[in-house]
Amino acid sequence: HYRFMDVATALDTEGLNVDSWYLDGFAPGKNPAMWTQALFVKMAANSREGATCSTYSAAGLVRRNLEAAGFRVSKRPGYGRKREMITAELSERHARELYYRDRPWYALPVLDKAARADNRACILGGGIAGLSAAYALVQRGWQVEIIDRQGALCRETSSNPSVIVYPRLSAGNARDNEFYISAYCHALYELNRLQQGSDERFWLDDGLMHYLDADRAQKIISACDLNSDFISVHQSDEESQAIVEYAGAGVLLPAGLCRSLQASCGDRLTVTRASISHIVYRDGQWWCNDGERNISRAAVLIVATGGGESELHAPGSYPIERVRGQLTVLRENRHSPRIRKTVNRQVHITPAIEGRHYLGASYNRACNEPGLREEDDRYLLGVIESAFPGCFSEEDIIDGWAGFRHIARDRVPVAGAVHDEDFFRKQYADIRNGNTRKVYPPARHYPGLYVSLAHGSRGFTTAFLSAEILAAMIAGGPLPVSREVMDYLNPSRFLVHQLQRG
Repeated sequence: HYRFMDVATALDTEGLNVDSWYLDGFAPGKNPAMWTQALFVKMAANSREGATCSTYSAAGLVRRNLEAAGFRVSKRPGYGRKREMITAELSERHARELYYRDRPWYALPVLDKAARADNRACILGGGIAGLSAAYALVQRGWQVEIIDRQGALCRETSSNPSVIVYPRLSAGNARDNEFYISAYCHALYELNRLQQGSDERFWLDDGLMHYLDADRAQKIISACDLNSDFISVHQSDEESQAIVEYAGAGVLLPAGLCRSLQASCGDRLTVTRASISHIVYRDGQWWCNDGERNISRAAVLIVATGGGESELHAPGSYPIERVRGQLTVLRENRHSPRIRKTVNRQVHITPAIEGRHYLGASYNRACNEPGLREEDDRYLLGVIESAFPGCFSEEDIIDGWAGFRHIARDRVPVAGAVHDEDFFRKQYADIRNGNTRKVYPPARHYPGLYVSLAHGSRGFTTAFLSAEILAAMIAGGPLPVSREVMDYLNPSRFLVHQLQRG
């Protein structure tokens, strides 16, 4: 992490879990802003339990402010001509008073030491959300078991034969942009790294051209302040349309990616075939049961089943809906070589990949049919005809795929620790009043229970960063995103918004 800004402002939005601090802000008399109690409180909030702190300063002001922030302070012999210096240790997280402005309902839990030392986790769901979470934990030395009713990875929604990876950008939602840009950049990093280690080509990063209303495109560029290496805008043949080009975006073949992820996990990942009917917390562990039969149990459990855990009789409920999508596979023909780069224009079409173009996808909330539908094929062909007249016909259709995306009401993934709803309704019942003087307790969560859900049509863009967020929370590392983004993804946000509205 690098932050070239005021330190107090920087620490406001971080969750760093620091092991050791070194304070070198010049003498308190010359730079008093670096030695305030308020700053040390923010340091404590960004520290792991047992974190240490050292500084050349031995001033009484520094000692008193560190102690007030929860550090246990000692004096040590100094270096060189310095007679004394201060060291300090945070024996436990300092319990400070939380007010409305602190948003205590979004306070993050600390995983029990025994659960963390056990280094084992169970994940329900073998799609990209579950598999990427397993991958992130394995990179940290954890042993992971995935339980999936198919007994194999990346089936159901994640079995889509081809997806596109690119960010979702908004002209008026800075938090959404922050998350999706971060998720996209991290996905590119992981995809490129995994592709370099695989002989099977599954990531085709040839770029993507997205057609947008010209005024909207300009507002997005202005709002996001992105450089031309990341995104560039060109005028299309139509005056009202602009082409937004993402140089690093591309087409992903999920089957190959999933094989690469599983191979990278090695023997630290096991996959169990089972249909979990319910989960129960007992004796410090989550028991995953199929009827009366226990399939697995672990102190850390991640639910990554797409739509949530309502079918598991588990804590937590979220406004998530299923939306049907269909992809049409077209054969390469004598007209289609003019498609040299993936184009997204209401629907997307890929260049030929081993003789096949992938055209998708439909978006249907009302239909629950699992099979392929001819009317969806015709709809997709009709839309792409406006972009590439005369390029394809129904005779070019050679295959297809249909599946159901899970999408939250606010169209943002649900990723984080599962909150105790009864506690929230009791402790935060009056937050609709916005009482700025009242002290609130920090949020309470179910121990060791996390979710990664509702990634929708951009799951292969958002799942990797969501997995890093969960792994950082579980293993106690620095959070990879700001606290504002953590709050944006927090599973409790729907209940908090309900309580705030009264």
